[in-house]
This record gives sequence, structure tokens and C-alpha cells, in this order.
Amino acid sequence: MRIGYFIPGWPPGAHPNGIVSALGRLGEQLILNGHKVFYVTGDGRTFSSDQEISVGQQAWDGTSTSLLEKLHFKLNSEGAFFRWGSNRLADVVEKLVQVSNLEIFQMEETFGFGLTVLRRLQIPVIIQVNGPWFLHASLQAPQSSKRERLRRIKREGQAIHNAAGITAPSQDVLERIETFYGRPKCPTEVIPYAITPSVRWTLDSCDHNLILFVGRFDRHKGADILIRAFAKVAENRKAIKLLFVGPDYGLRSDGDVTSFWEYLAEQIPLAARERIEYLGPLPQSKIERLRTQAYVTIICSRYDNFPNTVIESMAAGSPTIATNTGGIPEMILNGRNGLLVTAEDVDELAAAITKMLDDPTLACKLGGQAARDCREWFDATKVAERTVAFYSRAIKSYGVH
Repeated sequence: MRIGYFIPGWPPGAHPNGIVSALGRLGEQLILNGHKVFYVTGDGRTFSSDQEISVGQQAWDGTSTSLLEKLHFKLNSEGAFFRWGSNRLADVVEKLVQVSNLEIFQMEETFGFGLTVLRRLQIPVIIQVNGPWFLHASLQAPQSSKRERLRRIKREGQAIHNAAGITAPSQDVLERIETFYGRPKCPTEVIPYAITPSVRWTLDSCDHNLILFVGRFDRHKGADILIRAFAKVAENRKAIKLLFVGPDYGLRSDGDVTSFWEYLAEQIPLAARERIEYLGPLPQSKIERLRTQAYVTIICSRYDNFPNTVIESMAAGSPTIATNTGGIPEMILNGRNGLLVTAEDVDELAAAITKMLDDPTLACKLGGQAARDCREWFDATKVAERTVAFYSRAIKSYGVH
């Protein structure tokens, strides 16, 4: 099968993005299984495996916009961005179809770009539901206007209802899509992200006082909650440390943005602040090593569909504490392969961290089971087989629904 993907960036190691990582792993396995895989990036470049290919279309950076487009951006930036971005994406994908004889193309619902792409392609377009705006707007763009939100939500819904197939990494987000937009007429299926075994955590090789967080500093990923919980735990544990890995997007509220360092200065006592180390974005290879060095990994999202940080932590066998929200409870089963806490509950998170620190036997049990569950549930070979089987269904039903 010849498969195309729209992906935020490429290659995975150079882009700290969950979708890039997930599709990179899936693509590797599909290629091993004999399929051809092509990627179109967010800046209009096209790749086959790791090699950039030419499809007769230059990458775009916004400098080529016409005077009319610039006027549209000034009058209605959100609508102009959709028209400009979706049409340029469709231009590239159309050329790729001609050059590579694609049989199917998959992309996210983001911005509703799929609506333009699927109208212009003569092959099935699959929409993978990762971050529908009706769920994420309040977390990622609280400053956006109601009109902007509604326009994007409407376009994403139209793309979903006109797609040849819908996949979602979690049952939670698929059910939310069906409740909000109505059940699509096309084939739908929950297909989790794939993972391949990585280096393994062991109790003997880790730092028993080191806590790891991997993610953005923003409201969505809930890092502010973790920082406050860490400060509580640190009051009675003078040796514990927190490693923060990820970009600083800031906490947005009422038009104001509070940076990582501003938040620490305003909210965290100096004694705890001095034991927090901010490393910024890191390549995946370095993050994998940190997972074996840290005693426990924390995921504290206010909402998340199917975060890569969870399956990557599970694959490493790292003891994991995560919030009981979105698709996370489909990955972490409380007391079996990790601990779950209520989102935004600082005290509950602090108590869970303390419980894990106090019980190395529990940490080993949870981490070991997580690694075994990850191999069983999210094995790349199985996920690739399920993906191709679903694509075959979508191709067969294309034009029928």
C-alpha cells in the first residue's frame, strides 16, 4: 500500500512533537512490512522515509502571499490562515499523489485543513482525531474569540463528516467526537499510537530522589500543577529534585502570559525552586536516558487524548503517575501499571508522589507491569497491521457512504 501522512515536522528526532513521534514509529513499521510511506510536513516539504523528495512545489513560509491575501489576513486572520494554509497543503498533496500514486492519505483534524484536501483529492482521506478544537480551545488558546473558535470547530466537524475514515488513538476522544458532531457515516476505529521497546528503568540504576516531567509548560499539560505539588513534597524531603523537559509556552490567562521562570518566582518558595532544573526541549534519545535516571515520571495534563509521554514512560518501565483524564485511563490502570490522580488536584498529586517515593517495591511492580502492558497493547507490529486493515476498509467503502 502507498500511504501519505500530513505531519507537523520531520524528522522525529528534530521535532519534539507527539504526532511526529507517533507517525514516525508507525511509518518505520509500515516500511518494514513492505508498504511505501510519504510525509508532507507543516511547511510544505515532502519526504519518502528519511529522504526529502521533490513534487514540483516549493516549501512555503508566508513570504509569497499576495497583496489580496495580506488584506484578507488583516481583515480576518483566522479565516485567511485557513484558506492560505489549506490550499497550499492541498497543492502539495495533489502533486504528491501524481508523483507517488498514493492510495490513501491521512491527516489531523487541525484547523479543518482536511476539508479542503479531501475535496481536491480523488483518493480516500483519513482524519485522525488528535486535538479537536471543541475540547482544546479553552486550554490552548483561551484568548481566542468565540467567533474564531466556532469557525474552526465547524470546519473540523465538516472535515470529519466528509472523511473516508476516522481514526482516534483513544476511545474517549472518539466517543466525544460522536457526541459533539454526531456519528460519522464513514468507517471509524480506535488505533493507539505505536511504540517500540526502549532502554529499561531499574531501581538500582535510578536516582531515588529524581522526578521527571516531559511536556510543555502551559495550561494544557498541567505543569503548573506538578510544580505546586513538588513544592509540597519538597517541604519534608530536602533531597528530591524535579527535572523539567519541554518548551516554555507560558500560562495564558486574560491576555497575560506567565513564563516558566515567572511562575516559579511567584508561586514556589526559594528552597523548592532551587531543586527544579529546566532543561528545555531535548531530543528523544536524551529523554529516553532521563527516564532511566529518574525514579518516577509525572504526566499531569488537564485533558489529553493519548499522550506519547505515557506510552514512552510505560515502554521504559518507568514508574508513572498520571491524571485520570481523556484517554489516559485507557493506558494507565490505577494500581496495576501506574497511579492515577484527579486532574488539577495538587494535594492528590503530592500524595501520590509521596506514596511512590516511600514504596520502592510498588514502584518496581508498577513499572514492570507497565512495560509488559505496553508490549502487549501498543506493539508497533500489531498497530501497523491494524492500521493497514482499517485503510483497506476505508478504501473499499470510499465513495459508498
